[in-house]
Order: sequence, then C-alpha cells, then structure tokens
Amino acid sequence: KLGEYLKIMEQKEKKTKILVVDDDPVIRGLIKSIFMNSEFDINEADSGEMALEILPNIMPDIILLDIIMSGIDGFEVLKAIRSDERLKYIRIILLSSKSDINERLKGYGLGTDDYMTKPFVGNELLAKVNVFAKLKHSEERNLSLTELVESEIKKRMEREKFIQDQERLISMSDMIISIAHYW
Repeated sequence: KLGEYLKIMEQKEKKTKILVVDDDPVIRGLIKSIFMNSEFDINEADSGEMALEILPNIMPDIILLDIIMSGIDGFEVLKAIRSDERLKYIRIILLSSKSDINERLKGYGLGTDDYMTKPFVGNELLAKVNVFAKLKHSEERNLSLTELVESEIKKRMEREKFIQDQERLISMSDMIISIAHYW
C-alpha cells in the first residue's frame, strides 16, 4: 500500500502556489518577473485586507509578505495567519525596506519563516522560495503518510477487536455446549 501511495503522491505533485502581498505594484511586478520562467503559480494581493480575504480560497504554499502597508500591515497579517489552524503550514517570507534587527526579531517572534530586505536579489528570493517549496511538499507528504499509517492502525485495531469478540463468542459457545452436554 505504501508503494502505491507514494506513486500517487508523485503524480499529484502540484505547482507551488505563491501569494505576493505588497501595496506597491512595481514590487509585485518585479516579483512576478522573477518567477516568470519557473514552476510557480503566482497570485497577488495589494493590501493586508485583500490577502486575508482571498487567502482561504487560494491556500498558497508560500506568502511573500510586505511589512509596511497602509491599513493592515504585514505583522498583523502574519498574526492572523498564524492564529488560524488551517493556515499554520503556509511558509511566510517577510519583505521590508527596513533592516532593523528588532523588526526582524519581531517577525520571527510572530512566526515568520524568513525575512528579506528590499531591495533583494532575485536569485536569492527564488532560491529561498525553492527551499521552502520543497519543505512544504515534504511536510504535506509526511502528514499524508501519518494519516495513512493512523488509518491502517485503526483498521487493524478494529479487526483485532472483532477477532477478540469472535473468540469470546466461541468460548461462550464451547461453554454452553459443555454445560448442555453435562446436563
């Protein structure tokens, strides 16, 4: 069963979905151009509010999240994502024009996976996203395998209980036959 499962998982390898959240259309365009020739599905949000609104429908694997935006800033978006159980496995890379260590530490404290300062090098961003995509797919595969194993364990425990129940019934039948024979 495990071999069949792994074959199915390999066939189901999907495109990595990225959500770019930045209120600057130039930055969003730059990021899209970095990923143009790669195997990524890019979605955009021009505000924190829009990101939180479309997030459940898109369910991206990775979010590239600007910190400084009007309205809901990147830190608030990060907090909202990390507080939602359904979204906890999304990888998040914060993007900021500030290189202040306190801002970085705040981001890590809130649960970001990485932090890059603008202007960033396109190849570095692409490399980081590739690493996080591999990690995300490995996590998904591990979670699926865990679910498969738990399901098999549950089935075997149910079978074991059924067998034990049958053995008890057989013992009771033997005892009843023995009593009837004695009478």
